[in-house]
Formats: sequence, structure tokens, C-alpha cells
Amino acid sequence: MPPSVHAAKTSETAAIPGQKHYLTRGTGAYRRASLALFLSGFSTFSLLYCVQPLLPIFSQQFSVSPAESSLSLSLSTGFPAVAIVCAAAVSEGLGRRSLMSISLVGAALLTIATAFAPNWHLLLVIRALQGLVLGGVPAVAMAYLAEEIDPRGLGATMGLYVGGTAFGGMSGRVLTGIFAEYLTGVRRFFSSAPSVLPPRSASSPSCRRHAISSAGRASIRAFISRPGSVISAIRRCLSSSPSPSRRWAPS
Repeated sequence: MPPSVHAAKTSETAAIPGQKHYLTRGTGAYRRASLALFLSGFSTFSLLYCVQPLLPIFSQQFSVSPAESSLSLSLSTGFPAVAIVCAAAVSEGLGRRSLMSISLVGAALLTIATAFAPNWHLLLVIRALQGLVLGGVPAVAMAYLAEEIDPRGLGATMGLYVGGTAFGGMSGRVLTGIFAEYLTGVRRFFSSAPSVLPPRSASSPSCRRHAISSAGRASIRAFISRPGSVISAIRRCLSSSPSPSRRWAPS
């Protein structure tokens, strides 16, 4: 059959009223939907598992045991199982795309709120709510793809979504661990900033107080004038004491 005749028949079929219109592979809408589902899976699982490298820090900061610190991860990964049961019914009235959007926005806001939690119990409550909210994405993601994507390109889009979940779970752990280690080293450096200043800054109590209060400005000046010594101080701070993950061991 000539291509022109086949195209004409395809256009006639697409014009039939009531026929389902899918997002076909190769179109801009298909690529945007695939990217959106990939980022949704990435965001969901990176937010769920981002606290895993922070468990030793939680144990120190809130004075809880290692077993108690693991609750921040267990609650957020357990509550999605409860949410998945109810999310399918909610999506029928709210819409699958709307439910996923609300879930991701709500999870992002709860993640920001976690950083300002004043005590351990409130942090656990926020993490539980975050897991409950994030359950709306995996509950309806596959159903949304099956309804919107052309069957001939459905497998690739589903694979992209699953790949986003795996990549998000890995990145949430690795990147958070790197940032936590880096920021911990920076904090130790600024706390020991007077040690890289000239000796005369610590010759008297008044000079010592001034040096401590202006540690940030002095560190910047020291870096400009003597970058080699400051870099060496940072290396000493990072290597002098073990990392939180190595300090933390269940008793």
C-alpha cells in the first residue's frame, strides 16, 4: 500500500468521534510525558531515601539510638503502602495527573519542613506524612501511562519511569551523603578558623574573642592571602576525625 494511502486511512481513523487519542512515539507530547514520568520517579524515590546517609547525624543531633534514627526512613517507606491502597480511588475523581502533581508538590514542601523540625518526634511525623503523600505517584503512574501512551511506545516509557525510580533511589543516598560530608567538613573548618590566623590574633582574651566572632571574614581573608594553608587546614579537618557514617555503629 502506498504511503500516501496509508496516511490518509490513518487520518480518517483518527477522526472517528469517540476514539481514544494516544501520545504516539516521536511526537513532542510523547517526549514531554516520558521526561515528566522519569523525573516523577526520580523525585519520589530520591525524597524517600535521602535520609539514609543522615541517620548517624540524626542519632547525634537528636540524641537518639541508631535503631530510633532508622525510623525516619522506615516510616517514609512504609506509609506509601497505605497510600497506594487509597490513591487509586482518589485518582478516579481527582484525575491521575492532578494526583501526581499534588503528591510531588506536597512532598517537596514537607521535605523543606523537615529541615526546620525542632525535635525528633516532629521530624518523624513529617517523614510519615511525606511517605503518605508520595504514595500517590507510584500508585497511578503506570495506569496513567497505559491510558495516555500509544501501546507501541508504552514499553519504552514504562522502562524510563522504572529507571527514574532506581536512579532516584541511588542519587538520593549518594548525593545526600556527599553534601552531608562536605558541609560537615566546612563546619569543622570554620569552627577551627582561628587556628589558621596569625599568632598575634590569639595573644590576648579580647583578640581571641574578636577572632572567634569574625571567623568567617578572617577565613576569607586568609584564603585570599594564603590559600595553600587554608586548603591544608580543610584537609586536616576532614581527615582528623572519622566521618559520621564511620563514627556511628550500633552497640
